[in-house]
Amino acid sequence: MKEHTICFVASHGDADGVYNEEHAYIVSTQTINYNLSGKTLYAVSCLCAEKLMPALKRIGLETFVGYNDNLRVIEGEPMFRDSVMEGLKAILKGYDKSIAKKHMLDKYTKCIEDAPSDEIKMLLLHNREHLYFE
Repeated sequence: MKEHTICFVASHGDADGVYNEEHAYIVSTQTINYNLSGKTLYAVSCLCAEKLMPALKRIGLETFVGYNDNLRVIEGEPMFRDSVMEGLKAILKGYDKSIAKKHMLDKYTKCIEDAPSDEIKMLLLHNREHLYFE
């Protein structure tokens, strides 16, 4: 992270952090995270906005993207992937975080409107409502 400004993680998470397939934390409230000071953490992970986000903000994290509840997805449905990735795409294009957040929320809204079933609409709505982009 010393050489990069964005840390992207798509992994499992809980209130205290983001972990790998062996349940070892990658970033957590219990790990040393000072390399994230002044940077962006973009976490496609459940619950990480609950305790991890405030802990990282206290040590100087500039931008946090994550969720304060479990992500709800139907595997293989591209609307879920498209929605969660829209903010990262906007950041990588150079948009500031308020515009990137708007792009992401707009993408969620479009996918909700276009969803082929009420189940997918409700799951996408849940994810949009539990997004933290700060």
